[in-house]
Amino acid sequence: MSIYLLSKNAGKIVLSLAMFFAAVTLSAQDFRSMTVSDFLEIYQQEPTEEPVLYNFWASWCGPCVKELPYFESLHDDAEQTEVKVVLVSLDFAEARLQTFLENRPLISEVIFLTDWSGADEEWIPTVHPEWSGAIPITVFQTLSSDTKAAQLDAFEDEAELRSWLSAQLAN
Repeated sequence: MSIYLLSKNAGKIVLSLAMFFAAVTLSAQDFRSMTVSDFLEIYQQEPTEEPVLYNFWASWCGPCVKELPYFESLHDDAEQTEVKVVLVSLDFAEARLQTFLENRPLISEVIFLTDWSGADEEWIPTVHPEWSGAIPITVFQTLSSDTKAAQLDAFEDEAELRSWLSAQLAN
């Protein structure tokens, strides 16, 4: 009888573990893959619902990874900032980004540019005329203007990001 109870409980444990791992697998970060030209079509449109903060980054870039939590913290008070955060990955391989996101899930929307390294560099000044192509770069797009403010270096801390963003929202 005790063997039967053990196997019955073992089945419940196995089922619980299977459900846990299925949930973990399903909750892995989703991201959209697109070409540079498809991204630029979206990027060059004026936002209709809220201003957009684009951060261009890669998982292999130390300063980029360091500032990701600063952008994620904006979701904690989304009503206060009223800004959509879009993280644009310039990773070399989609699989590397997927592995990074499995280990470090993000709340923000993530876009993977599939052909950025093979594309000609003419797209870079389309994002911002002062951008050399170095990352990280953060670009703020307002609802009422097609001009975009840019932070061409990493933010030192969350306070610097929030201060910069507040200045952009005030303009």
